[in-house]
Amino acid sequence: MPLFFEEKKNSWGSFAVWQIKESEEFFFSNINLSSSDRERIMAEKLPKRRMEKLACRILLSHLCNEKSISVYYSENRKPMMDGYKISFSHSGEFAAVAISSSPIGIDIEKISPRFFHLYPRFMHKDEIAVANTKNPEDLALYWCAKEAMFKIYDYKFLDLRNDLRVISENEGKIIINNSESHSVKFAKYVIDNYMVVVSIPLEECLQNVIL
Repeated sequence: MPLFFEEKKNSWGSFAVWQIKESEEFFFSNINLSSSDRERIMAEKLPKRRMEKLACRILLSHLCNEKSISVYYSENRKPMMDGYKISFSHSGEFAAVAISSSPIGIDIEKISPRFFHLYPRFMHKDEIAVANTKNPEDLALYWCAKEAMFKIYDYKFLDLRNDLRVISENEGKIIINNSESHSVKFAKYVIDNYMVVVSIPLEECLQNVIL
C-alpha cells in the first residue's frame, strides 16, 4: 500500500500523498464508491486519468477512515463530500488529497526546469521582482501556492497572475473583483522532488479549526 506521505495538523486538517503503482482492480476492491462517482471515473477514456481519480478516492477513504465514500462536484468542477471540505491534486505518479472541516486547497507538482519558461504566465510583476526566478523550487512554490489558493473556494474566474498573490513562503491573498480579498496561509513540503502546498484561509488558522 504505497501511502507515500501523511501529515496531520490539528489547526489545518490532514493531507496525504499516494504513489500510484496499483491496478484499477486494487482500488475498486479497497474502496466502495457511489454508483454515480464510479460511472464518472469509468467514463474517463485514458487509464492514467482513471488511476489518478482512484488514487484520490483511496486517499480520501484513508484520511476520513471510511471505506465507503461519495464524491460529487460543484458546477465549477470542485470536488465535494458531505461532512468534509476536500481538495484533490495529482502530478506524475503521485496523487495528493487534503481534508478539513473548513475550506482547504492542495496542489502537488514536480519541481522541474519547465517553470523557467512558464513563470511569466502565472506570476505577477511584483512577485517576479522578489522571487528567485533561477531556482525551480521557488517557482514551483509559487505555482503550487496559487493552485492551492484557487481550490479553496468555489470561484470559477480567478486569474493566477493577478487575482492570486503569494506574499511570502507561508502567506498569500485571493483578490475577488479587484476589491474583496481573502488572506490565506500555506504549508509547504518538498517530497521526492515534488512540491506540495496546502492552503487554508487565515481566519480559519487563527480560530484553530480542528478536523
